[in-house]
Amino acid sequence: MKKGCSVLLALLLALSAFSLSAAAEDPIAVVSTLAEATAYVRSRLLLHEETVMFRYGGEDGGAPTVDGLCAWEGPDGGGDYLRLSFNGVLPTVTRAEDGTYTVTATFYTTVQQEAAVDDYVAAAAADCEAETNAEKARFVFDLLCETVQFDLENLYNDEDLLKYTAYGAVTNGRAVCQGFAALYYRIARAVGLPCRIVTGKRVNVAHAWNIVQNDEGNWAHVDASSGAQLLDPSPYFMRPSLKNYTIRYDGWTAPEIRDYAFAAADSISSGAITDTVSYIFNRTTGHLEISGTGRIPNFTFRDSSMQTVTIDEGITGVAVPRFICARTCGRSASPPPRPRSTTPPFIGASRWKASISTRITQSIRTRGTM
Repeated sequence: MKKGCSVLLALLLALSAFSLSAAAEDPIAVVSTLAEATAYVRSRLLLHEETVMFRYGGEDGGAPTVDGLCAWEGPDGGGDYLRLSFNGVLPTVTRAEDGTYTVTATFYTTVQQEAAVDDYVAAAAADCEAETNAEKARFVFDLLCETVQFDLENLYNDEDLLKYTAYGAVTNGRAVCQGFAALYYRIARAVGLPCRIVTGKRVNVAHAWNIVQNDEGNWAHVDASSGAQLLDPSPYFMRPSLKNYTIRYDGWTAPEIRDYAFAAADSISSGAITDTVSYIFNRTTGHLEISGTGRIPNFTFRDSSMQTVTIDEGITGVAVPRFICARTCGRSASPPPRPRSTTPPFIGASRWKASISTRITQSIRTRGTM
């Protein structure tokens, strides 16, 4: 009898241990609120888990939405990047009769591949010395335009999915528009620049690009994938609008972007100085930026709101351009900021003269010229 009781006790203990083990391995999380469910599912999607299950411990709070899962201001920074990491299909949510919710998603990359992107982004952010939003936006834009090529070779290759990802841009040095936009977003967020990914059409072709917040709090368009295909990418940098671009709100672009205030169209002007040198002027900030490669001939720029001038390191020679501002306030203008690089052949501004009345003239000395 004692032996039988011992056997029964052992069997009950074994069954109890099995039940505890099964409970520990139960993939179905128990949550209390919709916010808790959304946070849990989001955390698992960021690990690229393709099936996530949960149920409510009390009253059913409903299914999480894609917009909630990909909230821009999430504590982990997933946001738009998570939205574009799904492999061409947004996540689906189903509910079983017992109240169990199942979220299903597929991804372009693995969590290990994303770790490589994390390392690249951290290194890029560490190299950024920019302070203003405009400077940060330019840093990321120049980095991508100079180091990533638009992947024309695999543009129509349906088997190459990495071209759509930041990982492809980082490891292969090439990507299509979605990969550019994803990497721009990651680096921008890392350096503290408010940035979003938008999708839509460019001349009736599916396209993805970024919008960034300028120093006045308004938003402007940045398209590094188009800029990377030009000798002078400036026409695609910090623009209040882009010709033939249309944002579509079909699930891939966050709906709140509809309400964003964009920079006024007349606040930014640009133009060509030579075939390889151009300028962009922000009338709101009063900043004139000259970028490109080669030598600047005699060049005069006049605008009453001009405050500062930046000349890109790609300018290898400068004649004596004149930057004229109709100032009547009786104060001299401040020197322009230092160029992005002081390495040869560009030494930078050697003399800045500003009259107390109406004229600002900058004389620039470069290697071999006076």
